Amino acid sequence: MKKIFAALFAFIVLTATHSPATAGSAVPDNPSAVASANTDYNPVVTHMNVREHKGWKATERYAFSYIIVFHEIYNPEEPIEFTVEGKSDALYVDEANGFSVFATMFDLSRSVGSRATVEYDAGRRIWNIKLTAPKDSGKDYKIVLNLFCRKNNTPCADTYGYGTQIDKTLSLRVR
Repeated sequence: MKKIFAALFAFIVLTATHSPATAGSAVPDNPSAVASANTDYNPVVTHMNVREHKGWKATERYAFSYIIVFHEIYNPEEPIEFTVEGKSDALYVDEANGFSVFATMFDLSRSVGSRATVEYDAGRRIWNIKLTAPKDSGKDYKIVLNLFCRKNNTPCADTYGYGTQIDKTLSLRVR
């Protein structure tokens, strides 16, 4: 029980202290540098209540609309590949408008995270996520997805505020 509590506490501390939306200069300003894969900075995660977040400029929010081809159970070292899409009533949720996605898989028992490869498909306005299932079978993991307003002076920043972010947590089991 103490190990579970310690792992949960470490996960909460880790997720509360980092955010890709506020990573600042660590995120490149050149959109072409991240168009093919936005894995050029360290994984960071935050959870927030959008009603209380001061960075939001509008009452309207953006969100994840689809998570396609994700399974909750994988075999050890099996490729994990799935797609995410965002939605908004105000504008397209895509990199041209300043949005980005980041994904991190966490092993809660060891408080360790590993980042995913995230590639943006401009033609379909989706992000493709690629990971490999851990080799430790019989364990539970979490994948935290971050959809955030990556760059200032973009339609995303003008509409919602630079640094705003929505998170989604997926459960994963390795059999």
